Amino acid sequence: MKYADMTPEQRRARNKSNQAAIQRYNAANYDKLALRIRKDGGDGFTPEQLRAAAAAEGLSLNAWIVEAIRDKI
Repeated sequence: MKYADMTPEQRRARNKSNQAAIQRYNAANYDKLALRIRKDGGDGFTPEQLRAAAAAEGLSLNAWIVEAIRDKI
């Protein structure tokens, strides 16, 4: 059955059954890095400004940050 044809209950059950595989994949292929940003804008920008910049480019916040780092390196 295609994901688009599933009921919300079926989607939840499928997602729950796939969690272990997803976690193994993520552990093998990604590193987690924490980014802490001051809520008050003390870093020169606010989290809302970052989210808005990412949305303006049609990217997720994570993709936008990765692209910004790639441009800097």
